[in-house]
Amino acid sequence: MDALRTFAVSIMALVVCAAATGQAAPTAGLPSPSLNDQLIAAATSGDAAAVEQLLEKGANIEAKDNLGWTPLIWAAYQGHTDVVNLLLEKGANLEAKGKSGQTALHEAGYMGHTDLVMQLLEIGAKISESDKREWPALPEAASQGNLEAVETLLAKGASINAKDENGETALIRAASAGQVDVVKLLLEKGADLEAKASAYPFEGDTALIEAAYEGKADAVQALLDAGANIEAKASAYPFEGDTALIEAAGRGKSDVVTLLLAKGANIEARDKNGWTPLIQAGDMGQPEVLQLLLAKGANINAKGKDGNTALHWAINEQHPDAAKVLEDHGAQ
Repeated sequence: MDALRTFAVSIMALVVCAAATGQAAPTAGLPSPSLNDQLIAAATSGDAAAVEQLLEKGANIEAKDNLGWTPLIWAAYQGHTDVVNLLLEKGANLEAKGKSGQTALHEAGYMGHTDLVMQLLEIGAKISESDKREWPALPEAASQGNLEAVETLLAKGASINAKDENGETALIRAASAGQVDVVKLLLEKGADLEAKASAYPFEGDTALIEAAYEGKADAVQALLDAGANIEAKASAYPFEGDTALIEAAGRGKSDVVTLLLAKGANIEARDKNGWTPLIQAGDMGQPEVLQLLLAKGANINAKGKDGNTALHWAINEQHPDAAKVLEDHGAQ
């Protein structure tokens, strides 16, 4: 569908250029664009003046293209608020649907135009059943830290555990972005604390894992306070078996490592390769994290499934500072 949308936008651009010059679209075999084609193209490109002129000339405000999309749907998809407002003032059907059931509200939400989504909801746009199941409007608003939008979407019926195109819920997106106020609100409203992303490359990630990976300590704290499973494991390559601690260690997120250890995270947890947080930190060259882990008693000579230790990987990946920390602590 995304490829089809991109192709349709490119064709619309040709039509807009042709309409602006009064010439036929410069594509072999295509007829001169009709008023309706020009209207859809103008709405897509955000040309409000052209939209108004074409409507005055008799273009059909509910004209549809091969996707079944009206000018309003296209304007919403592209985030052209002025064109959306103009079309609505002229009587465009707010609930017009494309062939796959998409409305202007759905497409504005799909593309992350949160302010436009809010506006459409305020004037009565309805969240459909499909939107409740899988629609990025709520996750997108959550990632932006837009509390008002999150509250409004939930009040209008958006599912708190709906997933976006990457299979991530609003809670996962908010945690990953470090939007702590949104994280707390979603938890208060009953968001699934252990929901897992369901699409590559985030498959199996919980909100805690993603917050740890991104180094969002405040979000990690809020999730742990709510009872998040500190030993939950990711499942997508190349992170299979990673716990929050393993991910934070590899990324050098010292404050998160400190927090997770204080909360009782397993310092000897192992991923799919049998790597511990210490081995991961050695491989990624994180001397500060190595110091933290060793101070808490991490096994300096722990070996992965291949028999290699943190020191081996620090040397192999040419991380001299990390290797020195390990050698100074007696690594062999």
